[in-house]
Amino acid sequence: MHIEHLILGPLHTNCYIVSPEENSPYVLVIDPADEPAKLLSHIGERKVSAVLLTHGHFDHTGALSHLADAPIVIHEKDACFLTDKHLGSGGFDYIPYEIRPAATHPVKNGEELRFAGFDNLPVHVLHTPGHTPGSCVYRMEDSSGKYYFTGDTLFKQGYGRFDLPGGDANQLFTSLQMLLTCPEDAIVYPGHGESTTLSHERGML
Repeated sequence: MHIEHLILGPLHTNCYIVSPEENSPYVLVIDPADEPAKLLSHIGERKVSAVLLTHGHFDHTGALSHLADAPIVIHEKDACFLTDKHLGSGGFDYIPYEIRPAATHPVKNGEELRFAGFDNLPVHVLHTPGHTPGSCVYRMEDSSGKYYFTGDTLFKQGYGRFDLPGGDANQLFTSLQMLLTCPEDAIVYPGHGESTTLSHERGML
């Protein structure tokens, strides 16, 4: 599996472009944060098999309208964030916000997703509410290791805020406990900041 990392937008949001292998014509885009020209230039002629949203906040969806031909995946409890200015802006109603394309694939906890070009690399959905009601982690695995794309649930030595609309501290800490007690180790690719590992974060939180 090949993972490319872009930092986009005013909040320095991480966007990940995942392909089955380097030079594959297929990619998954995880959290198309902003700067669509930069993002589309980086994708080039490759086919976007799906867009995976870890949650519905504006800083993770800013370029979504430029990828609307691809399946749009988000947890069913955050699907409404894409078409609701108040929720999508995180309650910051002064932020300019254009309604996003609607989700085409609302998902639930435990689903296994398969996309064109990724036949042997399923995406597993872990529902991790707290930052938002539908925050989720996408888990992937290949022969080299395991990978968690955690959005704003788990950061390196930290976690997302829970004081925005739909946030819930108790749910967030339950989600973190679930992640950090997973028996496996994995590389963590968060929505902001540097990557880390589950084993490192177990020792920090």
